[in-house]
Amino acid sequence: PTLAAIQPISMAAGETLHIPLKGIKDGNPSAEQLISIAASSDNTVLISHPEVVYAQGYQTGQLTLQAQEGQVGTAQITLRLHDDGGVQQGGVDTALFSFPVTVYASINQKPTIDQAQAQDIFENSGAQSFVITGISDGDEGTQQVSLLAYTDNPALLENISVDYTAGQSTATIHYAPVTDEKGISNIIIKVTDNGGNAENQGDASDSVVVKVEVRVPPITSYEDEFGGPLDPRWPSDWDPTKGEGAHRCSIEDGAMRIEVDKPRIGNAWAGLWFGIPEELDLSENPYISIRMKTDKPNTKMLVFLWDANSRYNTAKTVEHQVTADYVEYYFDFTGLNLQGNGNVVDFSRITALLINFDPGGGFGGPAAGMFKGNFWFDDLRIGSAANRPVVQENVIVPQAPQVYFTLGGAQQVVKIKGIKSGKATNNPVSLSLGNTNPAIFNAIALEDKGNGEAWISLTPSATIAGTATVTLTGSATNALSTPMSFTVSVLDTASLPTTLLTTNKSMTYQTMEGFGASILDGSIKDFDQMKDLGLSMVRLGVVDNEFEPVNDNSNPHVLNMDGFNVNIFDYPSIRRTHEELGARFILTMWSPPHWMKYNKALPAESWATDNVLMPEYYEEYAESLVAIIKTLKDRAGIDLYAISVQNEPQFNEPYASSLMNPQVMREVIRTVGRRFEREGLNTKFFASEALPPQGAIPTYMRTLQQDPEVVNYLHAHASHNYDADGLSAGSAGKANWENYWDVSQEIANPKPMWMTETSGMPDTWNGAMLLAANIYDAIEYGHLSAWTFWSMYVTKPSAVFGLVVDNEPSMRFYTSRQFYKWIRPGAVRVQATSSNPDVLTLALKMRRTKNLCISSSTRARLRLR
Repeated sequence: PTLAAIQPISMAAGETLHIPLKGIKDGNPSAEQLISIAASSDNTVLISHPEVVYAQGYQTGQLTLQAQEGQVGTAQITLRLHDDGGVQQGGVDTALFSFPVTVYASINQKPTIDQAQAQDIFENSGAQSFVITGISDGDEGTQQVSLLAYTDNPALLENISVDYTAGQSTATIHYAPVTDEKGISNIIIKVTDNGGNAENQGDASDSVVVKVEVRVPPITSYEDEFGGPLDPRWPSDWDPTKGEGAHRCSIEDGAMRIEVDKPRIGNAWAGLWFGIPEELDLSENPYISIRMKTDKPNTKMLVFLWDANSRYNTAKTVEHQVTADYVEYYFDFTGLNLQGNGNVVDFSRITALLINFDPGGGFGGPAAGMFKGNFWFDDLRIGSAANRPVVQENVIVPQAPQVYFTLGGAQQVVKIKGIKSGKATNNPVSLSLGNTNPAIFNAIALEDKGNGEAWISLTPSATIAGTATVTLTGSATNALSTPMSFTVSVLDTASLPTTLLTTNKSMTYQTMEGFGASILDGSIKDFDQMKDLGLSMVRLGVVDNEFEPVNDNSNPHVLNMDGFNVNIFDYPSIRRTHEELGARFILTMWSPPHWMKYNKALPAESWATDNVLMPEYYEEYAESLVAIIKTLKDRAGIDLYAISVQNEPQFNEPYASSLMNPQVMREVIRTVGRRFEREGLNTKFFASEALPPQGAIPTYMRTLQQDPEVVNYLHAHASHNYDADGLSAGSAGKANWENYWDVSQEIANPKPMWMTETSGMPDTWNGAMLLAANIYDAIEYGHLSAWTFWSMYVTKPSAVFGLVVDNEPSMRFYTSRQFYKWIRPGAVRVQATSSNPDVLTLALKMRRTKNLCISSSTRARLRLR
């Protein structure tokens, strides 16, 4: 058996330390053996009885050391690991691991320093700097600290220095790249205190390592008219790498001929790779134009963009059907920068194109088989060199909110940011203001603040009530003028009707379990932001980055924990989210590992029927899910709350996906549930994560809950809140939610209702209210107890899919916050009624707090009591 080495430890007399044990293995990847761990001390006067806590089947444990009061000195701690594999045929079943512990009268705590982000700079870019934070002496400011910075590669970085003022918590690190050099180096920043004395271990220090990459500045365009020799980056023969064995290129009559023969390798998804000569920055011009033709007219082709981080835009890309005659086809990748797992593809660092002709073998229908034919490229242009259609853009004027005043109320200023002449232009914008009812204002004024920002100051009348439409119009050269209107209401509160809200705490409904979003790898960017949101549930996911890309071993009942791709989650962030926010974690599988499916691939064409888990691999799939749960426990310290065996089981997608009908899902959950029981895992299941427009949610529900064994493994019925395309904003609606709830009540112990993915609401007031209405419908009519939005973090081109856009909260964030922050896990919904049908109410009771959520479905003026 094996154990990761433990470094020498210093502790204070009377102190108790809990030391994590890592890398606990039986040393036999083809067998699963029982391990026992015992600890001993060679100085029991100093440390008497070391204690070990270890759960069978995991790779981590905990060692507890208790130093005796008033004693100082050194003890050798020995851990004895023993497995039940025996010693026959030279076997080794026991291993000893020792390390020293020094006990002092007191301990000088290590100074602190925060980890800084990796630095990405260009060759010959001159002097650089970054700020390091979190500097302290670790002992409540009683000591002085000093900082030292240096590099492990002086041939790449030079002029390294530290700018630090004693007593401050931040410092600036200065450095520069060596002229004409590129590569990767580390800057090590070491902080040391002066707290050493005769009773402790001496001055203490800590350090962080900051990765610095110096790279060639990217190009912004590439073009090839194929008038000369073939660029060697294209495969001239059936290259297994550049052409995946199915493509061969040659120059023919001033064009590049691409022979495609997928049957020769039996892979309908085989692609053609083109490595860009240098990294290509497409952040400002995400465009490609290709003049091409084919001898198989109407064949579909598509292009994926591959970045320096090996991510490519599988969530959605551009495709065209190509004709027999030369036509120039335009590819606009604006907003298409997401991988299927939600990770952002870095359009500023594109390294390759992945081109697929007849992806998945759809040409001519399923019976036609895999594609064989020819394409010709006559002209290829990428980035700023692409031939773009001339399109006159609209001036961008972001939507302002509705504004309400009472008679004689104080002035309000509406601040509008992000005004532009168009998505791809930045010409000056002139602004004008209109108003349909001047009588309700004492004053109204427009101020152009520059940099795309305008302020509208509004002062209401003290005597005249009413409503006005205020319109801000933006105009710019070579752009269409855009009016943006919002309503302003001045209210006479004495004339408003009264609405009576009533609660009945004795009539109770569902218990809430959590609100959150998908953060597929668990990486939180801003913990204060998540605390403000009230995040209480995180949906992890396994999408295109497989956890088990190859079989760990040939026995599904023996876990070889070294046989898994564990580096798909941000374990420190998951641990911190659990510890600081108390969030629950759920996980969705987008697909079983590709080798467990009939099609031997993660994606599939929409019509394919072989994108299905093979029955002979049900046990292997169960083993893979066990490994995920144990890895999360080992590395992040969390017990996974619930798991979904298949995301959107009625869809084939160009990214990781799999078909799983209700009967198959039932048998998969049965197999996996039995394995969880044998492993002592408490993780339950949520299912089916299907879409309301597809009409099968009740069938999935009944199939799972009517099976007497499977229903015990099932924790919740879950659906997704989309239209039929699985992408656009949608809602189950009152009737569907009531139907799902009625179906859930057909058994004696009904399961909770969850909604685990939705998005698509625009970042406008109407979009915000649509999201609020969707959450209300789900809680009120579907008795929903958990809700997770699709993605927590997105970039601006993909804004409708996320709550946080380019690190800034969106309207969807603030709408969600009204529910997330105040409706906490454990809250119980109680009956609430309204005397006005246009005022929608939710009431929940919680310990020590009382909160009321009101959603109005009308613009009528109302008084509440």
